[in-house]
Amino acid sequence: MFLVILSLLPSVYMGVYHYGLHAALIIMLSTSTAVVCELLFEVIFRRTITINDYSAAVSGLILGMILPPNVPLYFPVIGSAVGILAFKMAFGGIGKNILNPAMTGKLLLVVAFRSKMNDYSCDSFGKQTPLTDMVNGNDVNLVDLLTGNTAACIGTGCAVAILAGAVILLLVGIIDLSIPIGAFISFTILMILFGKNGWNPVFLAVQYIGGSFLFTVFFMAEDYSTRPLTKKGRFIFGLIFGCFIAVFRLMGYVEDAVVFALILCDLTVVIIDRKLLPVPFGLIQTGRSARKIREARRRRERLERERAEEKDSDDMVWENELDTDVLESDSRTPEDRG
Repeated sequence: MFLVILSLLPSVYMGVYHYGLHAALIIMLSTSTAVVCELLFEVIFRRTITINDYSAAVSGLILGMILPPNVPLYFPVIGSAVGILAFKMAFGGIGKNILNPAMTGKLLLVVAFRSKMNDYSCDSFGKQTPLTDMVNGNDVNLVDLLTGNTAACIGTGCAVAILAGAVILLLVGIIDLSIPIGAFISFTILMILFGKNGWNPVFLAVQYIGGSFLFTVFFMAEDYSTRPLTKKGRFIFGLIFGCFIAVFRLMGYVEDAVVFALILCDLTVVIIDRKLLPVPFGLIQTGRSARKIREARRRRERLERERAEEKDSDDMVWENELDTDVLESDSRTPEDRG
């Protein structure tokens, strides 16, 4: 998780550089709220303190990065609190949540404050992103998309910074290319077939780097807690993810397509893992056999507890007898001992 934070810093720097102090405050509030909410939840419910694993900081940091740079400062607080408390800690903490906390926090904000969440105006940048401009028939400068000098979410506007962070994660082995390759394949095919621009390199390039597609594919979709466990499963997950993004963009949800797509894909992970996880040799994984395995495990655990209790009881009896013998020997007179 600490390496993930390091890989996100180039995008954070470019976002703050282009969008100013307000963007920095959004990221700081989002990150600190996520950490504080997780800590308070664990203290109140007497859970093990886990904020030192950096997972809450990563979720809060990513949420701040996927927000528009001009949103009110209470937006990141609400999004982080809901994402951590309702969609992470309520499920049992890291590794047990089925939905990405940062994206669910943004989904709440999109539903509750849709007009404000679609306003990307900041300083010299207009309200609309290059992706929306292209849909409306306006010209788009690819160099600005690469450098982040354009209207976008705080951490998703600079494609070069995103790719630099992705290379770091690939080199240290934290992510692989299964999900990105699957997403790029399905997304590209559908946009060529139904995007009304055919094999247009500029159109496809803007689709890749003009919204949050690139950032979501390399960072959010690779979340260990919500991605499939096998490489084959991750590739299929990527194919589904790319299809969902293409469908939502073609339906007109240009900027919010990745939000809806990732939430829906996270819900398919349970099915993908159930179908693709390797089965132990000689074991037929039917529902009935799975129940029998769970019952046998519970019986074994119950027997182990009973044996442990019997052992503790025997030890206590032995200690009581020993204490009695010692007391009797101490109560005898020296003549009796002789």
